Amino acid sequence: QAITARSELLAKLGVQNRAYPYLVCATQQCQVYGGVDKESPATNRAIKQTRGLMLFDESGHLLDAVYHASSGGHTEHNEYVWPGTPEMTLRGKFDAHRRARPPWPQGDIPTERQLRDFLSYTPDTFGDTVGFDNRVLRWTRDITSEEMDAYVNAKYDIGSVREIRVLSRGVSGRVRHVQFLGELGTANVHGELRVRRLLGNLKSGMFVVDVVDQTWRFTGGGHGHGVGMSQYGAIGMAERGKSATDILEHYYTGCQVERTY
Repeated sequence: QAITARSELLAKLGVQNRAYPYLVCATQQCQVYGGVDKESPATNRAIKQTRGLMLFDESGHLLDAVYHASSGGHTEHNEYVWPGTPEMTLRGKFDAHRRARPPWPQGDIPTERQLRDFLSYTPDTFGDTVGFDNRVLRWTRDITSEEMDAYVNAKYDIGSVREIRVLSRGVSGRVRHVQFLGELGTANVHGELRVRRLLGNLKSGMFVVDVVDQTWRFTGGGHGHGVGMSQYGAIGMAERGKSATDILEHYYTGCQVERTY
């Protein structure tokens, strides 16, 4: 985590916040920092032990080593979450050891049935074996019809929501384009984060949706955008005896760990 955080932080210098009188903010836009009161001997020790170590891609460029809480069992391609070109280091993959059988072919976008099947059980992935309760590997969220109408109509004036259609997904099953059909019109929402925020901040865009007793039921997996390193998965790999380099090479395809100072 120390190596990824350092890499992501320095990769963003001079790219973000150029209109502000500071280089780095303390929010999710850059990197969350709660102040010195949130520091601990364990995290400070990790920072010192990895001093100067950062991630680079195969071309020698500093890697914007993004990460998230839980992959839900499968990470995501960067271009399916944010605008931009595909980064070969940020490829979505089944978040398990190489001998494990993936729920759908590597690089394919899952069908609705494949994703439903995947979300119906706890897969044997790195993130499911951590030494504490992982409540975000699989989750369910119920939204009443009244809540749904309020969420959607706060931004789009389409009246009572009658149907929700997922029109496109990424390789992890995370949504990219969702259509909301209302009695007065239709709203098309593009972007995994926009959809999650519209729906009252869902944990992840890896979900399927059903109507149960006039309630919209979202069955999902993971927490966060799914690109790069899964923090739960990294913990699971470490608990299985994997080194920091092993973990980083799993989540960042073709990366290289180098000491720069």
